[in-house]
Amino acid sequence: MEENSKNMSKYNAYKQAFTLMELAKSEKNLPYSIASIAIAESIIADRTQSYISYKEKRWFEANKDKHIRTATLVDKCNKHFKNHSVCIKRKNSSNFETDDLFLEIKDWLKNRNNILHAFAKSNPGMPTMDINDYIQYAIKTSEEGYRLTSLLKQWFDKQKRITKTK
Repeated sequence: MEENSKNMSKYNAYKQAFTLMELAKSEKNLPYSIASIAIAESIIADRTQSYISYKEKRWFEANKDKHIRTATLVDKCNKHFKNHSVCIKRKNSSNFETDDLFLEIKDWLKNRNNILHAFAKSNPGMPTMDINDYIQYAIKTSEEGYRLTSLLKQWFDKQKRITKTK
């Protein structure tokens, strides 16, 4: 019963997460976009951590009580899936696809960091990013996070199916 309860809790969290990311995509505003970016990173960390905890049990056990950076988890997945392509055929004919899932996620994580740190921060003597440019950058990063988390979820679900059939 406890496992089913955990699965239901995870299912509900993911359902809410994707609902919020879809809302950010339709509303195209700064608050929803920043929330969506944070949620996308949470999903990326969760799915890659789950895979690495299975695939590299010994390493994961040795590090599970420490903070493991999301980029480290993505790098570990990339080690197992170099140049991994994924495609989601969507009803509205705008497919989500990638030729290198984990490399794209790594690039997205850099954009995520820029968004979270660039609102008021700048290098000494340099101006902050123009607010309108920042907002457009956040919206674009949010939309890209939604696309990548959708692809990552499809990848993870496929890995789960493969593992169950072994």
